[in-house]
Amino acid sequence: LSGEAGFTVLLFKTGADSPFFVVQLLETAEKSPQPDAPSFLIDTDHQDPEEVLGILSSQIRLPLDMMFSCLSAINKFPQVEENPLLQEYVHNLSRMGYQILRSNLNFTTFLRTQMPSEDCDEPLIDLISFFEILCRTGRIFADELHIPASFYLPEGTVPYRCNPDLIAIVFFNLLSNAMQYTRPGNAITVTLTRLESGLRVSIADRGAGIAAEYLDQVFQPYFSRRPEGGASIHMGLGLPLSRQIIHRLGGS
Repeated sequence: LSGEAGFTVLLFKTGADSPFFVVQLLETAEKSPQPDAPSFLIDTDHQDPEEVLGILSSQIRLPLDMMFSCLSAINKFPQVEENPLLQEYVHNLSRMGYQILRSNLNFTTFLRTQMPSEDCDEPLIDLISFFEILCRTGRIFADELHIPASFYLPEGTVPYRCNPDLIAIVFFNLLSNAMQYTRPGNAITVTLTRLESGLRVSIADRGAGIAAEYLDQVFQPYFSRRPEGGASIHMGLGLPLSRQIIHRLGGS
């Protein structure tokens, strides 16, 4: 996990069959373990991995919750309401905070998908009703970014047993990618089509596209590139995680 400020957080196993994971903080963009870097050890034989992930996640979420609360209050100050430049600063901070929050969710969810999971009964939900909620939220994001967006949903119901939180992760990963890389003035179209055994969800944009040499790497964890070339500041987990979740749900 590389940050804009030139640091890297590494999470790696000490051996193929070892129960030990090492978390290491590097002050450079290196992506290989360094012997003198600060680190701590996670023993998955004696420490609950879910508890460790919860601690890591809370260390990011709690400061962000405070930051969002402060930004909400600052945004109501008369000085901000009367100054477009300050409004832009607040908006950019909110956007970056949301990006960190989403990256944290992708990171912890991706790690959980690598762990053995116990079988449990998933709730029965209506996919169309749930996607209506997701699309309403997506329209709010699109309106804030001044991106034309259209959402087409079929009528009726499609009952399905699944974890709705995982579906939301996939939906917003794909929608965020479309919003980030679409060309100015071009629309995003979200279309749900009823199938015999479920739904087909299409999120289409007219963005810059993906260079041909990167197409076979887009589902590789931690791989991310800017459309114009060069490494991206993003984690590169959105598409790999989305693919894993959809395969878990029996889709493609």
